[in-house]
Amino acid sequence: MKLKGNTPEDKLKHVERILTHMKGRLQKKVVAIMPPQLIQAQGTTVDASGLMHSFMVPSGRLTKLLIVIDEYLKKDVSILVELVDTDKYHKLTFPVSKRVEVFDLDLTTYQGDVIEISVVDPLSIKGYWLTALFEFPFNQLKVEKVLIEALNEGV
Repeated sequence: MKLKGNTPEDKLKHVERILTHMKGRLQKKVVAIMPPQLIQAQGTTVDASGLMHSFMVPSGRLTKLLIVIDEYLKKDVSILVELVDTDKYHKLTFPVSKRVEVFDLDLTTYQGDVIEISVVDPLSIKGYWLTALFEFPFNQLKVEKVLIEALNEGV
């Protein structure tokens, strides 16, 4: 881009006109969207049924499961993820052998569904950490539009 004007003052006026024109094209609002929510649990032992953790969820999607096993007491350990509600039943089984494992779940949930995470053999592990990622559907997210000036005032 070449600046118009013969003198420095004329060129500066041209820059000011360009900036004034571009200011009208700038976004004046920002939109923030809620990231996935964490569901976490930790335990040192597993009960006799193998249940590690259960929780109720609203409508949305359970996307990932991170499992950390402190100690393996047996080989061929499997983790069971069950989605239970009145209309359907989903069961996913994942073999685990490393200290840290991540699994893609992609389970759609509805209001009041229960997720149960268990180890198939309750005597196969000692100590665990669980983290699941839960996403709310877009129509349930609170969307706020904020003027950029308002954000800058808070800084």
